[in-house]
Amino acid sequence: TTNQRLWESILWVCDLARPHLSDPYFTLRAAAHYGQVDQPWPQQYSAGRDQALVLAERQNEELIDLRLAVKPARPTEPEAMVPGISAIRI
Repeated sequence: TTNQRLWESILWVCDLARPHLSDPYFTLRAAAHYGQVDQPWPQQYSAGRDQALVLAERQNEELIDLRLAVKPARPTEPEAMVPGISAIRI
């Protein structure tokens, strides 16, 4: 119904606005995180745009390195792939 769509759109706007309450630069940080260089920045923040992009790229690389460091090793034996099989030897 129309009322339901209206309420859903209001809730969507509220969900989008919530991060901006704690971080007014949320959109700019998110754009830097995803490497969006076309995102318009206010004139007074244009000097920090390049630094934000570099820092976001560095943080993304560190996050990838951390994820790879904690990734569990793949099992090499076929028995280890099936739970309970490693205890059974024929």
